[in-house]
Amino acid sequence: MSMILELHAVTDDEISGLLDGDAETSEAFLSNDGTSIDKAWDGIHFALTGKGMTGGSGTMSYEPFGNRYLDAVDAGYGPATYLAPEETAIVARHLKGISADDFAALVNADAMRAAEVYPIQPTETDADVRAFLAPAFEEMRAFYLDAASRGLSVVTVMK
Repeated sequence: MSMILELHAVTDDEISGLLDGDAETSEAFLSNDGTSIDKAWDGIHFALTGKGMTGGSGTMSYEPFGNRYLDAVDAGYGPATYLAPEETAIVARHLKGISADDFAALVNADAMRAAEVYPIQPTETDADVRAFLAPAFEEMRAFYLDAASRGLSVVTVMK
């Protein structure tokens, strides 16, 4: 089984329903596919923040996938996390300033292996990891810029 991360842009009404644990809102939410960054989530997070999902510090001071839980939304790997619209805008501003070349420069396969970043393999080089992470980073960047431009919250679901 894979650990794939999906990003969902949601309205204030939807986030309110999810926070309230409304079963109908949660069921409707989980029936929709989001923007997938596949298995690249941990590598992107590490490249941007200098830390694994469980600790450390790095270049991006803000948590790109949220750090508050939506207990009503669980697709099999624990509750979803979310960012409010103003937090989505902060992440979008950070990402807007990171070009594809800037992101590539943040990728360090050896450091990722040492930190046990998922799913980096023992034989992968920086070039291999960049080739895997770069398209997902660009998808994530475009997603956040769009969500922020529309004043939406972002919900992150692990499937």
